[in-house]
Amino acid sequence: MSAQRPVMARFLAPARAALDIDIGGWHGEHVQGTPGADAWCRVLVQRDDAHSYRARFLAFGPPGVIAAADWLCEQVEQRGLEAALALTAADVEKALALAADERHIGLLVIDALTATGAHLGR
Repeated sequence: MSAQRPVMARFLAPARAALDIDIGGWHGEHVQGTPGADAWCRVLVQRDDAHSYRARFLAFGPPGVIAAADWLCEQVEQRGLEAALALTAADVEKALALAADERHIGLLVIDALTATGAHLGR
């Protein structure tokens, strides 16, 4: 049960979930999907100033997808975009104590952020 706590806490109250009305002004965004798992994640990133970013997400899928997207957006805001782009799916798995059958979730959100970073020219 303790392994579920990070996922469930973020799933029930994601701090960085975007509202549909918010997405118009973001500079970088990309949607990544996993057809087999019927899940998708859209990561939105906006530069606040020379050294900081805001990050938000829209996602569909199991609780782990929402939790992972929220965690990843938090990392962008705390560490910066360059440092967050260096994160791996294994980092997501470890941070959220994802089960072995949820490993694809880390890859999904990392791929979405990587594509957003490429869209921003990173």
